[in-house]
Amino acid sequence: MDDSDRDGGPRFTRRSALRRTLGAGTALGAASVAGSGSALAQQNESGNESGGDAGEGPDWGDWFSDVSNYQSTQDLRGQDSVTVAVGAGNGFLFDPPAIWVDPGTTVTWEWTGEGVPHNVVHEGGDAFGSDLLSEEGATFEHTFEEDGQYRYICEPHVGAGMKGGVAVGDVSEQAGGGGGGDGGEESGGSGGIPPMLQMIGAAFIVAFLSPLLFALFLFSRGNSGGDAGGQREYSP
Repeated sequence: MDDSDRDGGPRFTRRSALRRTLGAGTALGAASVAGSGSALAQQNESGNESGGDAGEGPDWGDWFSDVSNYQSTQDLRGQDSVTVAVGAGNGFLFDPPAIWVDPGTTVTWEWTGEGVPHNVVHEGGDAFGSDLLSEEGATFEHTFEEDGQYRYICEPHVGAGMKGGVAVGDVSEQAGGGGGGDGGEESGGSGGIPPMLQMIGAAFIVAFLSPLLFALFLFSRGNSGGDAGGQREYSP
């Protein structure tokens, strides 16, 4: 039966209301699914960008917080030997301050002659250490054989931020500067549903159920007060 009145105009009946309501519900559900997929994809992409290297590269904690030329660890893996300048910049910097090398790599520190005297001393250990040197072109070298993160300083100028670091080999288990494994377990996340997925699920449920509830409301009104023909007309 056509949903029109005798004058040719549209008539808003329970049948047409249900059809329109279900159509709106389907459209809202589809839009919610599409939005959910887009949001989830963005979340995954963001997670990959922010956390892709977090478990692989060196984490120095706040060791370089007062080192003016530090931006990131320079990845020099694949090279047999590398050189670090001693007395770079204002004369009280190592350059590059943080490097990442393979086991067996020889690191050579070369003095610029600025801000002298300087030395290179392993912080918190005795893996390596040089004498105080002042002459431009003077060098000190050490071959790193074991995986780990080695912090070092210039003893006379550590207060000026003259600090450096050498990461060797696999340092994935030394995040936070070797602060322990408990922190890594905590950052792994719980087994619950991520908040983003919870929000997406709630939005989908609301978008899908709201039109159905409205349709049921129309039916209940129609059944309680319908006319003799089984239809009740509603004015918009």
